[in-house]
Amino acid sequence: MLSSPRRIYITVRIMPYARPETLEYLHQIAESWTVLVAPGDSLTTVLKRSYGFSNSKVRRAINKTSPQLSSQLAGIEQPTEITVPAGAHVSTNVTLRPLRRMTLRKFVGLEVGTSGESTRKLIEDSNPALSGKWNEVLAGPVRLPYTTAFVSYLSRLPSLSEARIAVSRLKASDPAVVNAEASEGYEMAPHFQLSGTANPACPSAKGDTRWPLQTLPRDWSELDKISKLHLATVSILDTGIVESDTRFRFSLWSNPQVVRKIGPLDPNLTQCLNDEHGCNFLQPDTFPNDDCTSLPSEFNHGTHIAGLASARLADEKERQEIDRRIELMILKVADKNANVLPAAINQAMIYGFNHLAFIVNMSFTGQGDSDTAKNIKEFTNTLFVAAAGNPPSGVGINLDRDDLIQDTGFPAKLTAEAANVISVAAHDGKGQLNCFSNFGPKSVDLAAPGFEVDSTVSGNQPIKALSGTSQATALVTLTAGLLYSQGLTNAAAMKSRIIASTDFNEQLRGKVFSEGTLNISKALDFRRDIVKFGDSEPIVGDILSPQRLSVSGEPRDLAVRGEVYKILFNYPSDQGKRVRVTVLRRGKLMHLFFDSIPGIQFRKADNTVITINSEAASGIIDLIPAESGFGKPLIDPGP
Repeated sequence: MLSSPRRIYITVRIMPYARPETLEYLHQIAESWTVLVAPGDSLTTVLKRSYGFSNSKVRRAINKTSPQLSSQLAGIEQPTEITVPAGAHVSTNVTLRPLRRMTLRKFVGLEVGTSGESTRKLIEDSNPALSGKWNEVLAGPVRLPYTTAFVSYLSRLPSLSEARIAVSRLKASDPAVVNAEASEGYEMAPHFQLSGTANPACPSAKGDTRWPLQTLPRDWSELDKISKLHLATVSILDTGIVESDTRFRFSLWSNPQVVRKIGPLDPNLTQCLNDEHGCNFLQPDTFPNDDCTSLPSEFNHGTHIAGLASARLADEKERQEIDRRIELMILKVADKNANVLPAAINQAMIYGFNHLAFIVNMSFTGQGDSDTAKNIKEFTNTLFVAAAGNPPSGVGINLDRDDLIQDTGFPAKLTAEAANVISVAAHDGKGQLNCFSNFGPKSVDLAAPGFEVDSTVSGNQPIKALSGTSQATALVTLTAGLLYSQGLTNAAAMKSRIIASTDFNEQLRGKVFSEGTLNISKALDFRRDIVKFGDSEPIVGDILSPQRLSVSGEPRDLAVRGEVYKILFNYPSDQGKRVRVTVLRRGKLMHLFFDSIPGIQFRKADNTVITINSEAASGIIDLIPAESGFGKPLIDPGP
């Protein structure tokens, strides 16, 4: 059995009309939290700062659970912190304009937390012009009487099972409780300084001088032929970035609708304030600064990840090319000790969705969370890049095991059921799975560089090598951002392209679905067919014939374009079948195995034609057909 030292959180989303008894019970099962108060603050001011509102019900609960609160406010001469009971977080009288195309029902569901008939009537009463337009796409701002926020509190209960029973009671007792869950917190995915990484059974080696960016394009001129670049906004859900250190000149997203508030004691802290480049979901009126400096294995974790997702250590020309294509939205969800609150994850997902971030980096792992899973599945045209994770033991586990006792590997494991999730393991410089990395052919899609990876941090040594599936995930995020910038904006298509373009590595058989390692250059050539011989650079061109494959064991022909994603020649198989064809079936990639395939004629970029028959195929690693029809997004990504 695997043990977990993670803290237990109770995460709630509650309407402002909750019963006093509900708030009192929440205080019994969840720890109090601290709020900053100033001289002269009244109880009403403190309640608004703590919960976003102050009504008779919350006052009654406060008087019962914390009768001393009013007396604590007397005589305060300078700002100080006091504890307040756990409760609902609500913003009142908010007018918001959706940035994405979505229906009124969808918009209200995200911001209010529910979209039932009573909510519909409430919204239509506040917006008479929207009466009868519940399922129509919004064209302007909406006045919301209130919005609710996810909030996580530490559990007062000694076990996860008791906490889950308590939240079930909480949900059943009051319809104002939109949602309540109990779970262990997420973990960042750092490198564990354990002997496992030096185990002779799993030796690890750092890559060459370009590690881990060795598969970036050497020549960007072909990419410049694209008629129009699509700037990719990539959200980084992590510990933030170092605000004061500008040595690496991050290309940051700029919010066109910044909510301006001045002063550290603003009463409305359920809304992101001064959010020029993202949001700090732990202190929503401050910059998402990376203050994670006390843990060596997670030192400036968010800054390190941001540096990889935007290739800050590439050469100057490469950085300039990448900055034309990718901007980072910084969403701080983890504190200085790398503790990740479940509520912050959900708030950050909604924020990124509303602000048109179509690629999300999730370098953390934890238990399943129904709200997070629901959001991921609903945000279908957003690609979520998730770390497979590193167990505290320092030894990776198979996330596919039916007898797995530890509930972990989420949200990466959603890849098996969600076409917009791609999960990532870590490999070393020799392409071998790192000992500390989780794996699983159903739960993990590919491996990417994750051993001794240099990237950005702060301090006297601004470059540091860290290892983990966190780093591997950020490199896949970089690839997704570049694909999006070229026009491949469909989340499922980005995922499929990244998987199809991996370099096969026999050591990864049975470890990850693709059985391969990330190759950025091959992924970016999605407009042309690619054939790769041995260790040479991939050859790009067009498959002339056949247009369809008639192969043994298949009841019908396979379309080379649109259905076939990859042909892997000389595949080592226990059954003696030497060709693996990866196809798209019912929205999922799957592998088929064949004894042989017919000859293929391939026209290279210089118009010379090569014939790939069984003899010529002996030197081929793989052949990847261009994906047709995936350049158009499912929805308009907006400006």
